[in-house]
Amino acid sequence: MLGHDIWECQAPNTVIVIPTNGAVNNIGHAIMGCGLAEQARDKFPGLAKEFGSLLKLQGNHVHYFQSRSLVTFPTKHLPQNRDSSWDLIKRSAQELAALLNTYPQIEFAACPKVGCGAGRLNWKFVRQDLESIWHG
Repeated sequence: MLGHDIWECQAPNTVIVIPTNGAVNNIGHAIMGCGLAEQARDKFPGLAKEFGSLLKLQGNHVHYFQSRSLVTFPTKHLPQNRDSSWDLIKRSAQELAALLNTYPQIEFAACPKVGCGAGRLNWKFVRQDLESIWHG
């Protein structure tokens, strides 16, 4: 977990974790409207379209964009949900752990305080849940 500009973490064998929702607009693009999702959408042309396709095919799950060194991390089902979903965050944490085990070349996942910005959750409690999932 970081306290500075997450984009400074871009390096070989590192992925940046992007909190997301599961919504797709009428042209098939993922809705990536605030926070790191919006920054990623603006930084990587075509990401919203590619992510939208994955959402339609595979649902609101963790997705790895290997060529961009990004991993999506669903925290909400829809962007209009005021608060992030605890259950979705826990599932996403488990999926991220499985993904990192599948790709041993990923040495570091730069993860922000998922669910605690626009998702309005308390980092103290989210962090406890994430640490129990990731570190037992």
